[in-house]
Amino acid sequence: MIRYEIDVSARHRHTFALELIVQAPAAEQRLSLPVWIPGSYLVREFARHLSGLVATQDGAAFELRQLDKATWLARCKPGTPLVVRYHAYAFDTSVRAAYLDASRGFFNGTGLCLRVEGCQAEPHELAVAGLAEGWDVATSLERRPGAEAKHEYVAADYDELVDHP
Repeated sequence: MIRYEIDVSARHRHTFALELIVQAPAAEQRLSLPVWIPGSYLVREFARHLSGLVATQDGAAFELRQLDKATWLARCKPGTPLVVRYHAYAFDTSVRAAYLDASRGFFNGTGLCLRVEGCQAEPHELAVAGLAEGWDVATSLERRPGAEAKHEYVAADYDELVDHP
């Protein structure tokens, strides 16, 4: 299972805080961010908005090696969950990217959700936290069955996840 936890509480900084959890990573796990968005296949360079990528396994932090402008490599202990935390700057008012301020937030998965290469066909979960009072989430993703939190969603695979703003 691949899980993304997206915190919107840093809205005054126009920054989403993200946590990616990979339950069963490969020994050399590649992570990448698409440079496209479904329906608009121009090169978008979303990775330029990411910062502070930190990976951990068993609570110990280690460095992700950047292979190119949108791909990172994590050397992992197979079978031990991999947690990657990072931030995404969000101040683009177009419908193709991400935006976050005190009044609203918006994102497409291709701009925030790192793709776990080799695991794209697995189920993906997404949780949204840190909503301001009066805020809600509008998405066509299905709610996660049995979810205790109101804002937890599921997708059959990565492509389905990023096809739902």
